[in-house]
Amino acid sequence: MEHIQQLTLTWLRPPAARATPRPPEPAAAPELPSRERVRHLAQLHHRQLLQAKQRTGSHYDVLRAQTEALREFTRELAPGQGDVFMNMYTEESSAVEREWMARQSVYRVKEPLSPTLVNTLTFAVTVAAIIAAIYYAV
Repeated sequence: MEHIQQLTLTWLRPPAARATPRPPEPAAAPELPSRERVRHLAQLHHRQLLQAKQRTGSHYDVLRAQTEALREFTRELAPGQGDVFMNMYTEESSAVEREWMARQSVYRVKEPLSPTLVNTLTFAVTVAAIIAAIYYAV
């Protein structure tokens, strides 16, 4: 989700200056990639972020590089195409992150220990430790 927030914060195009004429539009904008390719890109970006987090503990440098690469790509697209691409990328990136989180939660305990049970065990161990200390001290 941080990746999408970073994109949102840095995505805005700089406002055009009023004194300079608009540059001519490029002849033809490239075609949008298929949803499968966008999904593959989102998986690749997610994997890069995870690896950077494991290696260095921080993934912000990788996040900035990915954001810049996506920004450069969308600048080549027509404005409408850029919006469609970013919507696709956001959907696929969110889906990849949800799948990863679901896989991570499979390995967790489904029902944690009851707080009452934990408190009771802690109390019993404390009482046993006090009794043992008194027994060996006397």
